[in-house]
Amino acid sequence: MKQLIISTLVLFSFCKNSKCQGFDTRWIDQVETDSRSFTRKINSRALVVGIFENGQDSLLTFGRINLLGRKPDGEDVFQIGSVSKTFTGYLLAKAIVDDGIDVHSPVSDFLQIKGKEKYGNTSLLSLSTHTSGLPNNTITLLTPTFISYVGAIIAFNQFVLTPLEVSQWIIDVPWKIAFIPPPIPFFSMYGKKSVNFDLNLYNPNQKKQSEFHYSNLGMGLLGQILAERKGLTYEELLKSDLTEKFGLNNTGISLAKKQKRNFATPHNILGIRTLRTKFKQGGIEGAGGIRSTGNDMLKYLRLQLEGVDSSDSLIFKTLQKSYFVSENPKQTGLEMGIGWIKYNPPGDSDHTIIWHNGQIAGSSAFIGFIPDQKIGIFILSNNGRAKKITKLGFKLLREYK
Repeated sequence: MKQLIISTLVLFSFCKNSKCQGFDTRWIDQVETDSRSFTRKINSRALVVGIFENGQDSLLTFGRINLLGRKPDGEDVFQIGSVSKTFTGYLLAKAIVDDGIDVHSPVSDFLQIKGKEKYGNTSLLSLSTHTSGLPNNTITLLTPTFISYVGAIIAFNQFVLTPLEVSQWIIDVPWKIAFIPPPIPFFSMYGKKSVNFDLNLYNPNQKKQSEFHYSNLGMGLLGQILAERKGLTYEELLKSDLTEKFGLNNTGISLAKKQKRNFATPHNILGIRTLRTKFKQGGIEGAGGIRSTGNDMLKYLRLQLEGVDSSDSLIFKTLQKSYFVSENPKQTGLEMGIGWIKYNPPGDSDHTIIWHNGQIAGSSAFIGFIPDQKIGIFILSNNGRAKKITKLGFKLLREYK
């Protein structure tokens, strides 16, 4: 599904002006230096970086959106992947504060499946903290992806490569490069019926209910529960309870015509163009289906740091409070808020980093902030290198002095 494109990206940044006045110049310089270095790699694309420091924010853009050389800006639309889970977390926190929903309510109270009794010990809170015992991605979710991947390779080899009489090693390459996304994106066929089928198929793992085990299914299910209890779709709930309220006008699941024109074309970790990932309505949009812009994410970042002092303070305090502390020695410092991951550096609890990252075929994102220092950063990229983006985000947060 991807063609090989190798190009050298040129840095573009508009922070060397009044937009960055009042910031710690050493930190700004570090952000620009590290972002510039990242986008100069031949398999990188664009970076849109938002920074917040003590009441001020600014947007920096680097690299190129496409081969035509268009520079990124604050209106470019990116898939934010699992950063969507923090939006779903907000919806739960709002339901707790405004509607009085019991976060310990069993999931079985909200399900309409035959075997719902087995979810009697699975709470809404456990869905939001990845302690539900539900799997990350299921067989039902991955099967169409696998079939389409295999089918595309067979067809390409049979009707393109073989008639050209290319070398066998070239024919074998697609089978060995498993990170190339298939023609059918993971979530485009995964709707409500698929979710219910999987909930009937799986049993919550009792052992994992006392540990952190990441679950797209669990967080997606939470989004649907919150929406259905109000008789809305997830996107309608997102719009009514969050994006309209805070002016995040270009943040949502579906795209208007203008937003489609501004969509940042996804690329895989090799810099090869790939397809956009669509989520089927009623599936698990709340786990990774949201798209947003740099300008909107700047507002969202500010909300996390200033929301605790606003009229919605109780919602944000509920959102960021620790509900789970991992005792696993391999997860030292890991805690969970509602939808947010928290990292408490050993011996330095005053500098807790609250964060989340996201990756969806060809796009990646990171958002993190340190409440104690009133600083935060987000990164959007149309390249599927979430680990690299996350590493960059943490480095930049730790560079702040």
